[in-house]
Amino acid sequence: MSAPPADVCLILEGTYPYVTGGVSSWIHQLVTALPELRFAIFHISATQGETHEPRYQMPPNVVSLVDVGIHGGDEPALKGPVTEAAAWETIWRYHEEMKDGRADGLEGLLRQVSPHAGAGPSVHDFIYGKPSWEIVRRLYESRAPDISFLDYFWTWRFTHLPMRRRSTTPCRPAGPGSWPRCSGCVAAARCC
Repeated sequence: MSAPPADVCLILEGTYPYVTGGVSSWIHQLVTALPELRFAIFHISATQGETHEPRYQMPPNVVSLVDVGIHGGDEPALKGPVTEAAAWETIWRYHEEMKDGRADGLEGLLRQVSPHAGAGPSVHDFIYGKPSWEIVRRLYESRAPDISFLDYFWTWRFTHLPMRRRSTTPCRPAGPGSWPRCSGCVAAARCC
């Protein structure tokens, strides 16, 4: 029998439980003060594969701790299964929506492009594949032809690669209709 899912998922970057200080202390006090809630901690590190020693003892109401790295370690030379052209077009349409200040299509985008962990374009294809390249080129030509293409490409890569990596991270759904992999991407889409 599996443990019940978390009530609250904390998405933390470079802080609790691996770093001491103000934010970490506040988070630890918050989690400890709410024993009736189950917490999942999704910690974002700079580099994949780093190992960290927690600086805090996890309270019993922390039901999971996932540590993921944003950069490095997962750019295999292998190509993945062919991704349907419609999925790439969905990626393009989502970026067009973002131009209008909307990010509400992200859940649908992830459901089509990556319906479950490990599905969708491989990281290699997402960064180096021709369909992805065409999207970057179209976006550059329609939005930023007055800046350096190299600057645009590297900005694309360093903003999209972490989101693509996260969409392949397995998460347990919190309940019917939930899409836990979306929360960090939605936050990134609305903040960037």
